[in-house]
Amino acid sequence: MTAKKSNYAPAKIPRFGLGAHKTKIFSIVGAVALLALLHSSPPTLLKTGAIGTAMGLWAWLLPACVKQTVAWEDAINLRLGLVTPARVLRLLYCCPVNVLAFSANTPQQTTQSPAFIILLTIAWAGIQTLMTVAAYRGYGERISNTILGYSIGLWLTTGACLSSQIAIVVSTAAAALYISHLMTSMLTDVRTRWHPEGGIGIFVGSFNPIHKTHLHILKMALETRRLERIYIHATTIPKLHRTAIERGELKVSMQDGMRTYERTALSDPGKNYFPTGNQFYEYDIRRELLRAAIADANLSDHVEVLDLPQIYEARGFFGIVKFIRRAHPAVTIHGIHGSDAGGFWVRNIFDECGGICPLPVIRTDQISATAIRSGATGLTSKTVEAFLAASRSGEVFVFPSGLFCASGRLLSPQDNPLQISATKGCGSYGLNASLTK
Repeated sequence: MTAKKSNYAPAKIPRFGLGAHKTKIFSIVGAVALLALLHSSPPTLLKTGAIGTAMGLWAWLLPACVKQTVAWEDAINLRLGLVTPARVLRLLYCCPVNVLAFSANTPQQTTQSPAFIILLTIAWAGIQTLMTVAAYRGYGERISNTILGYSIGLWLTTGACLSSQIAIVVSTAAAALYISHLMTSMLTDVRTRWHPEGGIGIFVGSFNPIHKTHLHILKMALETRRLERIYIHATTIPKLHRTAIERGELKVSMQDGMRTYERTALSDPGKNYFPTGNQFYEYDIRRELLRAAIADANLSDHVEVLDLPQIYEARGFFGIVKFIRRAHPAVTIHGIHGSDAGGFWVRNIFDECGGICPLPVIRTDQISATAIRSGATGLTSKTVEAFLAASRSGEVFVFPSGLFCASGRLLSPQDNPLQISATKGCGSYGLNASLTK
């Protein structure tokens, strides 16, 4: 078997193109909206001072507050494994901010009723929903999008205080979006409890590297949902990192056989570039580790590792799901995901794709890929452990497929000047083969 040559040229990723320091810029966008409140009634010295103070506090405190609310949402998701509670909490976050904005001015009679204030608060949550969905689809990223959502909400409140008909229409549409999204999340949470058995599973993530918890999840999914087959696909270069590299916000080096990311002077101090760590084994190596670990666990008959980097780089996991659906048009699909931040990123993709029965796995163990990359042993399969030992000592490692790793690069026997002998392969990969026919 020869190594596949994947094209890792960065795909054109839709994004907000404001460069570094977006979190501060988006905060200032909201702060400027407060200036318009001076026109809602005759300005006074006291009101001018209060609004000026509010502008400063908004621009200064909003990034830190958003980081904290995102951390709370992640903690709720980790504990419950459901999407609805955190989305309800998102509405509660918006309530006090919106009420304070209303109390800072004298709204017109048409917009001062409590019912409209409630509508506007739900609209804020709807805008946050739109920003979150945009982040999962590759437009911006979660923290800066949330900050922008709050700033847009503040402009909406300002417009409503000035009796803007446009603001009222937008508020109604955004509130409807939130309610629709909330009902969808409730239905997908119900599907985690009541769902058809059988069909196929999808398990996607970074797998950097695969460990025992991943293997346990695969076995559990096959047994509890009675799945015929599970398809796995790993990320290539995370889109967050790829866009940051394009902008010069991150620099890349190779350390201990891993791609290592570091911030530069252009990086945004308010952005979390490394939600799952700053070191990654190359995609080809993680793919081979997946196949080897699945063979170690005797799961090769029911679990298939897909190798579709071009589809992933063009459309992300949305493209992978679409590819699998086309291969199995009339089969129930179960989306397997963890309850950590990375797992709920995947869950949101499954929900956006629609028609997928989620299978959340609440993480309670202490096994993590981060610990493995830091040198922990005994947390993954025997072949992966052997690879890690060889990588840390700088030795060449031969995978069961016949490919080998040297200095963090995956090569084929034809590339090897020493003609390292290859071992037997890991088995057939039918769905991958169908792509090339």
